[in-house]
Amino acid sequence: MIERAKNEIIIRSGYSEGGIRGVFRDNLIWICVITFALLILGEVLGDSIPFPNMSFFGSGFEYTFNLYSNFLGIWIVFIGFIFFFKRKNGYILDVLRYENGGNNVKMLLYGFLLGFVLNAFCAGVAFLHNDFKLDFYKVEPVQLILLLLVVFVQSGAEEFVCRGFMYERLCSRYGSKWLAIITNSVFFAVLHLGNEGISILGFVDLLVAGIFFSMLVYYYDSLWMAIACHTAWNFTQNIIFGLPNSGALSEYSIFMARKGTLKSSFAFDSTFGLEGTLLAVSVMAAACIGLYICNSRAKAAKPD
Repeated sequence: MIERAKNEIIIRSGYSEGGIRGVFRDNLIWICVITFALLILGEVLGDSIPFPNMSFFGSGFEYTFNLYSNFLGIWIVFIGFIFFFKRKNGYILDVLRYENGGNNVKMLLYGFLLGFVLNAFCAGVAFLHNDFKLDFYKVEPVQLILLLLVVFVQSGAEEFVCRGFMYERLCSRYGSKWLAIITNSVFFAVLHLGNEGISILGFVDLLVAGIFFSMLVYYYDSLWMAIACHTAWNFTQNIIFGLPNSGALSEYSIFMARKGTLKSSFAFDSTFGLEGTLLAVSVMAAACIGLYICNSRAKAAKPD
């Protein structure tokens, strides 16, 4: 009886596999450390991947393509790590599998629509507030499709790292979805501390955006939806409107912000973009509250 009680305590404490070493592998700090280390390796690999020469599309397109395509290295490193340690991490790949939970075309399209609407609303308010002026540049379907793909790679990499790898590891270790949501969202915001123009408000907005993307995964069981929403936000802001995206400015877009017209306000940050503003924080917070209310009502309406 006493021996069984001891065993139950050991299992609940996480000492059942590998003693103290097993706990070290699975605690919150270690999960953050290994995620960050793999992320750095992925960035280094991404910088060394010999992508096709895109200069024939123009230097502006080439710069913008490379701005996003380097995130492919992060995908390679994380998936390689999961396969190498498949016995302990193989379940994480399930979050990418088609028709696993809410991973389907419908949720993917909903994610794209949601990201576009949220960003277009923020951009529209800033435009009407006269925070910038836009000039039409050009529409080239092939180039835009290529850029959509690499923005998907970039946004998908960040979502897989935070809302896939880290989220699933934390849920598996602690059994708490909300601990996983808060932790990966803080981690997501911290990753952007080196971005040009980052501010306290920008950090808060990235934190709230991370919570929103996590809630999409939590409520709809769809990493695809979160990736699509993130992709649409970045693509709309940086490639359609030509505005700074968390401090990164595209040199190729459908519209270009007219030089000398950018000014900071409650709706726009002239260096960081739409994210570092009171408006964006309010919109993302409202989106989080809306998700919570809608899903709480849906849950309450279900028959017991």
